[in-house]
Amino acid sequence: MSLACIATRKYGPLIVHGHRHNDQLVLDLFQDDPQGEAVGRLSLIIVDAGEPLGDDEFYFDPEHLALQEDLLISGQFQPTGRLVRHPRDGTAVPIWSFVRSSINSM
Repeated sequence: MSLACIATRKYGPLIVHGHRHNDQLVLDLFQDDPQGEAVGRLSLIIVDAGEPLGDDEFYFDPEHLALQEDLLISGQFQPTGRLVRHPRDGTAVPIWSFVRSSINSM
């Protein structure tokens, strides 16, 4: 399901698609052009991270930290200030929130 369109400096306009997997919000990024190439996954699926997520929250993939400013400017995303450690390697993973009232309908 397409949730948002955001402008980025690195990739240009992107479409954010979302779905749920194991009750976690999964956000995928695609180019906003006729080919619609996948750019990457904005969220991580982490099982047993020890920090429960709200319906509109997700584990932000640290590989996409370069997009933080663009995401904030879009008004569609905000950091919660909470972090978890990835159980695999101990990497700090921030928890972010997708700002949209209709997300609960997903």
